[in-house]
Amino acid sequence: MASTSVQGNWAAQARVFGHDAIPVALDSVSKVEVDAPGSAYSMGDVITLTTVACDVEVTSLDIPLIKKDANLFNSIATNQTDFVDGTYTGVVGVTAGYTTSGSGTGLELSIEVSGNTVTSIIILNAGSGNGDGDIIGVTGSGGVLGGATGNLRIVLGTGGVKEVIVVPKPTATGSQPYGKGATIGTSYAQSAVVNFNGISAPGVGFTGEVTETNLPHTDVRGASLYVTADLTELSVVMESGNLYATSGPAHTANFKGVQAGTFLPILVKKVVAWTSGAGSDEDLEIIALY
Repeated sequence: MASTSVQGNWAAQARVFGHDAIPVALDSVSKVEVDAPGSAYSMGDVITLTTVACDVEVTSLDIPLIKKDANLFNSIATNQTDFVDGTYTGVVGVTAGYTTSGSGTGLELSIEVSGNTVTSIIILNAGSGNGDGDIIGVTGSGGVLGGATGNLRIVLGTGGVKEVIVVPKPTATGSQPYGKGATIGTSYAQSAVVNFNGISAPGVGFTGEVTETNLPHTDVRGASLYVTADLTELSVVMESGNLYATSGPAHTANFKGVQAGTFLPILVKKVVAWTSGAGSDEDLEIIALY
């Protein structure tokens, strides 16, 4: 397997010079798993997660088929939390309160509300002509599902997100390309979504759980470090993954008195803390080299 580090893999590709340099931000995001798939997404959409300002790209979709017994739950674009519990059955475009933006006919749905929110939408009859992008509405407040907040909105044929990868987010200064301040095990909602052309896209409802906050691209091999400011201390997790120090954020070693302009010939998976004259964990003070 070819190395992604600055040292290179001589057996596969002789190289001693770095091919990428990524500014280090504390607790940047390296892996995200789908928590809530949302709906109305397309392949290649880029979702920005709130709070951590990290971008993920949609690489796989869970698209429900418009057929009998299929569950359209993952196609919900707008749900509510004050619907009246129960089972509701209706034919779109025929039964009062069931509407469509498309020209399809005969789509019959069984909607289950539990805990005041829709938990499943089963197709009883697929009808005909119902397809991608059709927006199905079922009235809530004063209508079919009750409540006082709003309606149920379903986008047909465009299911939820199944898989994502973390991708860099360009910024004016180059800082925080993979976000900052993430907590492992925490789910973050989207703050924006654009398609591959950078145009605002209709996907809604996605949340992603951060499962790793290592340096980017260190699954195979760690990254070397370049320091741009005098650091009184620098705590890292090395490529070995050994955590010899358990106080504070667990780490392999703490390097003290690292001067500005230093190239550290070490292989690091994660930078857990550092201190300079400007304070703790300041952006653009450490650059990971690959």
